[in-house]
Amino acid sequence: MAAGGDVKAALAALETRVAQAPGDAMAWVALGRIRLGAGDMVGAINAGAAAVRADAASPDALRLRAETVRTQYGLVAALPWFESALARDPYAHDTLIDYAATLGDAGRARDMLAAVRRAMAVRPGSPQGLYLQAVLAARAGDTATARSVLDKAGRGLAGLPGALLLSGSIGLAAGEAAQAAIPLRELVARQPTNITARKLLALALLQSDSAREAFDTILPVAARGDADSYTLLLAARALERIGDRVNAAPLFDRAATLARGRSTAFATGENPATLANDAAAAPGHLAATLPYVRALAATGDTAAALAAARGLADANPGSPTAQLVLGDALAGAGQTAAAATAYARAASSRFDEATMLRLVDARDRAGQRDAAGATLSLFLAQNPGNVAALRLLGGWQLAAGDSDAAIETLEALRERVGDRDVAVLAMLAQAYAGAGRADAAQGYASAAYALAPSNAMAVDALGWALYADDNIGAAVPLAVKAVRLAPGDAAIRWHMAQIAAAAGNRPVAIANARAALADARFAERAAARALIAGR
Repeated sequence: MAAGGDVKAALAALETRVAQAPGDAMAWVALGRIRLGAGDMVGAINAGAAAVRADAASPDALRLRAETVRTQYGLVAALPWFESALARDPYAHDTLIDYAATLGDAGRARDMLAAVRRAMAVRPGSPQGLYLQAVLAARAGDTATARSVLDKAGRGLAGLPGALLLSGSIGLAAGEAAQAAIPLRELVARQPTNITARKLLALALLQSDSAREAFDTILPVAARGDADSYTLLLAARALERIGDRVNAAPLFDRAATLARGRSTAFATGENPATLANDAAAAPGHLAATLPYVRALAATGDTAAALAAARGLADANPGSPTAQLVLGDALAGAGQTAAAATAYARAASSRFDEATMLRLVDARDRAGQRDAAGATLSLFLAQNPGNVAALRLLGGWQLAAGDSDAAIETLEALRERVGDRDVAVLAMLAQAYAGAGRADAAQGYASAAYALAPSNAMAVDALGWALYADDNIGAAVPLAVKAVRLAPGDAAIRWHMAQIAAAAGNRPVAIANARAALADARFAERAAARALIAGR
């Protein structure tokens, strides 16, 4: 029934079955899997737990429990459940594949490889096993092996989003932009809101002299208030290649500053009237209503977006996606505390990166700093190698003046993202400067500045590193440049104040200190750091 599209009938039949026979573990497993497919994460979690209670030795029940625990709590918490399932059935190919992928995401590459080899021994030529081997090779920087292994999988991975992304990434790394664009174009068509895929496709198109298509691809991302520097540079370079320098210039300027707006709904460009009709025809249906809510938010109709999001959340109480949509609508309406509550409901059943970032941000903006910190710590305990979480933690440690902890976090992050991430290099420079290690600070700051001499963060980092080494004369012009690039950034103003004071320019020092402390959130952090330092 579910395979034929009648999910409601399938759910009704299985719910009747488990009510009559609560000890039927396989019925619970089937119910959990259909609930998963329908987006009812809470229902799937409950079914998985009931399946294990019905038969604690069932490999299928244990595997379902592992999958729901991974989504609900995180990677590390799921591993014992996968291991229990494999202890009962060591040759379960699909369980081995899921176990290997979870190990890899948790940063345990050697254990991942061992699990993949076990899966390949069970099913030689397994497309999923070959894909995971290709992922391992790509993570190790061996793109030639990654491509060779991925090619062996052939059509077995047709349409798999991860394989499309990996194939495109390998093509770009090999300098074959036109070939890389083929799988990336398919991925963007399947997942139009996948920002990473859009960036890679825009880069591939730009490198293959399709600048107009590159700009059209990246425009929905560049138009967002929270667009990052790399996205803005891609859009600007595409316009520059087309010959439109007038519209490229503001994008280059935005890329050089540190200012980023709040995250907003992804505008896909679909007709709002059509989306409204689709939502009205299927009230409470996630796939139909979600694009409509996003379209309303993108047009600035926050009241209508919030009303539609509330209806969606009420109709789907077990769906974390519906709760996230409600949280986004509440955040867009300026109700950060209520948004945090909605995000927390989503996190209780799906604690992934996107949910964590929303919840941490909403709690922080609502003044719930301890809760925000606890959320981030809990997520990192389960996902120790997550790049977004490490970046956020390093920034917080830096802002709190805990330089040694920031160095440890940011060095771990650098190992994962490489040596060409300007923000990571700049933050490392500031952390080393704060720890009194001026040589290391100047090394990282110089590397960041060489990559992006017009990036305010990189300029500020180099000026601050020189200041930390008592080279005030060289630090002053860089501090002035950083302020000109990002006049509204409180941290840069604070650095300018201290450098100007060291240079004996008291009026400039006072003016920049006042500008920095006018930012209430920065002033609060500065006061906290002063208390910690005992001054």
